[in-house]
Amino acid sequence: MINIYLIRHGETYFNLFHKIQGRVDSPLTPLGMKQAQAIGEYLRQHNIKFDYAFSSSSDQATDTLELITNHQMPFKRDKNLKRDGFWKFRST
Repeated sequence: MINIYLIRHGETYFNLFHKIQGRVDSPLTPLGMKQAQAIGEYLRQHNIKFDYAFSSSSDQATDTLELITNHQMPFKRDKNLKRDGFWKFRST
């Protein structure tokens, strides 16, 4: 069985001020960082481990992924995922 997890980036300053991000990077807010860390903690508590991780090339997406994985997992940045800044994970 293959499981795919899609996770959106944490809150950014553009989100906070109701600005359209599109392809423009906006840094994570302190809340966005906490959201990413909370997702990482949830995954660890539920013993969910990944074989592969992919991120869009946006900073908010890669920053979120790095916080989720506690900087412990290599991942591939993919420009084709840029639109919404999400990741695909495959768990075994």
